[in-house]
Amino acid sequence: RQGELAESAILVVHGELVASVSTPDGERVVGAAGAWDVVGETGLYAPDQPRSATVRATRDSTALLITHQLLAEGRSNPVIGAIEYHLLHTITRRIRCWINLFTYRG
Repeated sequence: RQGELAESAILVVHGELVASVSTPDGERVVGAAGAWDVVGETGLYAPDQPRSATVRATRDSTALLITHQLLAEGRSNPVIGAIEYHLLHTITRRIRCWINLFTYRG
């Protein structure tokens, strides 16, 4: 939930999640996530920061909860390594999108 401290990320396996933020005018949807998308990944790498949005499933969904413990204990597991690579790729892609947005805004 928006404002709570982040302790995990979610990897969507099946279904759809929607992210929304509270504004003075009510809830505003700011994004959606489908199969193999990740939400909440910043919480794994900046756990002292509050969540920026609330995420809810819009239909039946299956997801993998990724915690600090899972990543720490699975360092030698290639599957966990692939998940962490996917998390870092997601963060990098989002940073590039924001840079492009502000660079070409004029």
